[in-house]
Amino acid sequence: MAPAKKSLGQNFLRDPTTICKIIEFGRIQPGEPVLEIGPGRGALTSPLLKLTDDLIAIELDEDLIEASLAPLFEKFPRARLIRGDIRTFDPHQATGFGKRKVFGNLPYYLATHLILKFAEPQWRPFFSEMILMVQKEVAERIWAQPASRDYGYLSCICQLAYQLEKGFLVRPGAFSPRPKVDSAVIRLAVRDDRPANREQWPLLKEVLKLAFAQRRKTIQNSLKGSRFDIQLLRQAGIPPTVRPEELPVESYLLLVQAYQQQKSAGQQVAGQQVGRSTGQQVNRSKVKRPELEVKRSKDQKQVRAGD
Repeated sequence: MAPAKKSLGQNFLRDPTTICKIIEFGRIQPGEPVLEIGPGRGALTSPLLKLTDDLIAIELDEDLIEASLAPLFEKFPRARLIRGDIRTFDPHQATGFGKRKVFGNLPYYLATHLILKFAEPQWRPFFSEMILMVQKEVAERIWAQPASRDYGYLSCICQLAYQLEKGFLVRPGAFSPRPKVDSAVIRLAVRDDRPANREQWPLLKEVLKLAFAQRRKTIQNSLKGSRFDIQLLRQAGIPPTVRPEELPVESYLLLVQAYQQQKSAGQQVAGQQVGRSTGQQVNRSKVKRPELEVKRSKDQKQVRAGD
């Protein structure tokens, strides 16, 4: 049996009761497409394969693949075991990937990165929902509400991109080696309705990063010098003196929408000004043409007189 590697943050799930609870919480339909991130020794993989053989598992540790996973996957020809890093895995390049339910016991260093990555609009079409085991601290940050200590960038992104459902806590004794903290199983169901369009997403990330970089300042001071000025704050109904940590995620969405409306209105005004300017130039050219014709006529008469 391959030993756990501290460098990869490995804590292998071993408790049968916890495994059964995860499978039950996952609500897998027979034959449903599934992606498992970091299957480890295969504790969750085996019951998953009993429910669906349309399983893709991505594991970075070559020792685990040889010792535990490869023999297991030989029994299920349709299932695929990929040696690779989920951080660089691109489902666009994976044949027959489709749309999948995700399962994963994620180490601390990986959890936040993946959750934020899969929230991006270009990744959402590949995932229906994610059943994840994360550190309790990460789960608390995801669920945090305004005016709380844990509320921040991660909270807002997750509440914009996912429908959240709490699962259950998992104590350190369910793992080997035993971690120092509690874990939590959560469900992140991918949303397609927020934001309303892809153009809003980079703007939302921009304003949230600016706001929570200085969360104890007023929102007006946190956004000072950015494209999100006090006029936009007022247009979005946001008091300039409120702190970023006190604003619900909907307020940031309204602020981005106000910016887009302002930008659109500015482009329309600019287009109208260009149209008027072009029209004036055309009118001037029409006025000059008769003068030129009169001048030509006089020149022609002078030439004739000279003849």
